[in-house]
Amino acid sequence: MTTTKGTAADMAAIATMAGETMVEWLREIEGFQGLLMLSNDETGTTHVISFWESREIAERSRVARLKLRDRITSTVSVEVQETEPYDVAFADPPYTIETAATELVQTFRATPFARILAVEHAASTDLGGDQSRRYGDTAITFCYAP
Repeated sequence: MTTTKGTAADMAAIATMAGETMVEWLREIEGFQGLLMLSNDETGTTHVISFWESREIAERSRVARLKLRDRITSTVSVEVQETEPYDVAFADPPYTIETAATELVQTFRATPFARILAVEHAASTDLGGDQSRRYGDTAITFCYAP
């Protein structure tokens, strides 16, 4: 995960760049699974999280991740506050099984299997996570291991 600090215009520029070029470039790298960007207008902070098939592939792709960070900072005038590796698990259980997301969070709380669990679910469901972001009828809830 790379954390940057900049203005609202910088955050918009990063999101535009991600949609127009970064994701396409990353898809060419072995094991790339996805990209999540979380921005906060009030603090000017953006977290860019890339998802990989495994820790081993992520480590082999370390140079690519650093190039991603460098692309962000050379194109948009933001300050990189930190770059950290994270063990992130992302789940998108079926919405039709109402208890699936809740049971997954309960399992994670009892036995954390990653540093961060991100669960996509219906926004009307409160999973009791540590942080949640709404996107229309969908939400992503984040749970952090102790």
